[in-house]
Amino acid sequence: GAGADGCGPCGGAAEERGVPAARETGEARTDLVTVRRRGAGTDVAPNA
Repeated sequence: GAGADGCGPCGGAAEERGVPAARETGEARTDLVTVRRRGAGTDVAPNA
């Protein structure tokens, strides 16, 4: 019984952690796109 009880909470914790991580990744990508847009009209290369 202890093994089953241990797996349940672990699985739930992993799923809960996965959701915020996905949101943070989306925000990070948005920031990268914003930076590239800002660099489009400047002397700085887009890949700098």
